[in-house]
Amino acid sequence: MRVRVHRTPLCRIIVPHDPLPRTKMDNVLWHHGGALVAGNPGDLFRLGALFRLAAVSPRSVVYLPLSQGSQQMVLMHQGIPVRPSAWPNLRAMVRRARPAGPTTGVTC
Repeated sequence: MRVRVHRTPLCRIIVPHDPLPRTKMDNVLWHHGGALVAGNPGDLFRLGALFRLAAVSPRSVVYLPLSQGSQQMVLMHQGIPVRPSAWPNLRAMVRRARPAGPTTGVTC
């Protein structure tokens, strides 16, 4: 699996080079957060590897744009200090593939 890595001063953001084409989030029951639906075994295997990477890497954030354009998932270790207010800038940086740092105002 190929990934792109974007470095920030406090963490690195990992984005799969090829999105998971048949994976989507689906609201199964109203009182649950929903479910991930993987369309084929290959996507399920890649999804598991990305979950594992986020769980064992204390300085990595995994960004997954899913098959439907408005859905996205962010996986990270609980010790990463990513503020919710910083995420729109981080997402824009990843989409434009520009470097992060003091000049862009993007930090975790």
